[in-house]
Amino acid sequence: MRVFGLETDESIKQIFADTIDEDDTDYVEITLKKDTTTDALSAAEFIYNKIRPGELVDPESALDYIRTQFLDPERINLGRIARRKINAKLGLKRSFDAPNANVFDLEDMVGAFKYLINLSNIKKGYYVDDADHLSNKRIRPMGEILHSHLQPVMRKFVKSIKGKMSILNAENPIKITDIVNFKIIDNSIKSFFATSQLAQFLDQINPLSEIEHKRRITSL
Repeated sequence: MRVFGLETDESIKQIFADTIDEDDTDYVEITLKKDTTTDALSAAEFIYNKIRPGELVDPESALDYIRTQFLDPERINLGRIARRKINAKLGLKRSFDAPNANVFDLEDMVGAFKYLINLSNIKKGYYVDDADHLSNKRIRPMGEILHSHLQPVMRKFVKSIKGKMSILNAENPIKITDIVNFKIIDNSIKSFFATSQLAQFLDQINPLSEIEHKRRITSL
């Protein structure tokens, strides 16, 4: 929460003031007493050392890295269904079409912590979800699976282009093929259809089953 903008103990206590009653266990106070960080930079450095122990990093880079994981639309994309489920679970009224609808920001985090505090204090109307219940499951369409597969590849693609542009000599005419290598995307799509959840061995029990299977794959 310090990383997301609530840097002081007072601001954190204030945002949970309406959640904790007199008879409740004050988990916020207990947590703040154990917390060794004091601001966003020290919190980011602490979290980064937990994620990647042993790596040396300056606090500014750690802060950028952690914020990017949650707030950068290129790295995180919740989607309309996840946004609707989060809104329903946490009692939020966030738009599905807002620019920040697909990221997980401070409002979502505060809502999640409030729910967790009420759940721990055994408040009425708060319950643990059943991960095996069908209402908490859905079928992922092929486009969504391909999107999640291509996302890290596109980040590498952009990084390689930026790297080449930084070393190319602008005095000579530059061709698009000098900067862009489409093989990385082509190979990624091929590997997706060969190794993903949708990849299948051809059913070759008999000629009819083979034709039927090919027809089913084509329609997919």
